[in-house]
Amino acid sequence: MEANQVNETATVYLTTGKDIPKTKPSEYLFAFQLTKGRIAESLVQELLSIEGYEVTRFGLENLYPGFSKKIRDNKDQTAKSVRYCPDLFLRNPCNGQVNYAEVKYRTNGRFYFSKAKHQFYEERFPNCFFFFVNPTNIYCIPFAELRERKTIDCNKSDEFLLKHTTDFDLRAESIEHFERFVSTFFNEEFLKQSSGIQSSTK
Repeated sequence: MEANQVNETATVYLTTGKDIPKTKPSEYLFAFQLTKGRIAESLVQELLSIEGYEVTRFGLENLYPGFSKKIRDNKDQTAKSVRYCPDLFLRNPCNGQVNYAEVKYRTNGRFYFSKAKHQFYEERFPNCFFFFVNPTNIYCIPFAELRERKTIDCNKSDEFLLKHTTDFDLRAESIEHFERFVSTFFNEEFLKQSSGIQSSTK
């Protein structure tokens, strides 16, 4: 090899496009659900960033893109632990306080905390905050509250609205802006199409 020749690492593709085996409907649905979650996560991340918080993407989908698909049906304890890791790592630059945050999108505003996930957070991330996004609002619930309730229906209580939280120093105007963004992304047409996609990919 000549002295000035660049030795680049080759990217090897096993197969692409038409050579890939037929994709199952469940795989398309998984990709769709993952995309919805990423939109919600990005909205929360950008809101906190605008409010001065240092935000780093954490979680399986961010640290190892594409890996969640490979282990989504794996019941092994290690696989579960990796899948359950929070989405974001937050730092308040004013006082140095750090927190983990998990972001969930729920069209119906309801969230059930499984026994396995509850145990995982109890042991590893007891101070984590959960941000729930539905088509109109953003909510913030500390794990301590979920520990007691197990099931949350945001539609039946305004106490967890992000604008009411005292755990984060956020301006009301920023929350209003981002809740409008939420309504823009998850608008009526989206919800209609989403329902159709989920029905057609079952």
